[in-house]
Amino acid sequence: MEKQKVKLASTEWISKEFSRQGEFKIKPWLSLEDKLKLSEAYLNAIFDNDDNKYTHAMKELEAEYSIIIGVVDLCTDLSIDFEKDSAGFEVIISSGLWDLIRSNINNYNEFREELKSMVAHAREDFALEKSIGTSFDKLAEAAMGLIEQFSNADISDEGMKRAAETFKSSLETLQGESPVVNVTNVTNTSSVPEKKVRKRTSKKEITQ
Repeated sequence: MEKQKVKLASTEWISKEFSRQGEFKIKPWLSLEDKLKLSEAYLNAIFDNDDNKYTHAMKELEAEYSIIIGVVDLCTDLSIDFEKDSAGFEVIISSGLWDLIRSNINNYNEFREELKSMVAHAREDFALEKSIGTSFDKLAEAAMGLIEQFSNADISDEGMKRAAETFKSSLETLQGESPVVNVTNVTNTSSVPEKKVRKRTSKKEITQ
């Protein structure tokens, strides 16, 4: 069957009126590229490696702010410098402007469901990587203990037997703790792959 070329037009920006702001434009659809950018910023905020920097609740708040910043930048012609204007978030949320923007993006709720699923999978991957890392640290410690025993000299049959039993006991304990690895048969273990989360109009200043 002969294929037809797609003839759909690109997404058109729409005009909206809001209080003293007057007329501004909204792009009513998040493209795949938009979703990737928003997801990356959100996940980077949630899984910030600096555990001493923020509590978990603060990380989630920062992640939510990243969505607002990203959507305003990608889907409106408004210019808000959130870094210099500390009241920027308060103004855009409390005034109802944010509700107006997101309610006019047709696939925003769909994107949030996709994002929720990504976060759940990322949490599972993060927990798995942490568990595997801990298991291999313990395995290395057990191996070093065995090497130390051999280096300390007792190479009699009885000494070799005791060393082997000690190492076997350590491995069995580690196997019981590990949720994913049979550590008694570790030969070729690859590292966990790192997850990658992989024509706007000119901006106008927001009127507060």
